[in-house]
Amino acid sequence: MWLSNQEIGGWLGIGVGTVKSHVVRSVLGKTGCGGRVQAALLAHQAGLMG
Repeated sequence: MWLSNQEIGGWLGIGVGTVKSHVVRSVLGKTGCGGRVQAALLAHQAGLMG
């Protein structure tokens, strides 16, 4: 399932800017990925996605 930053923010009750910051700092920073698509491919290759 792919959600936009706005959809994620609405679901979590946080702002879009907070979602973007968290994605960049936490997910992309820890994985070394250059973007969401690369992170999703990495997760898929690791068997983390259905």
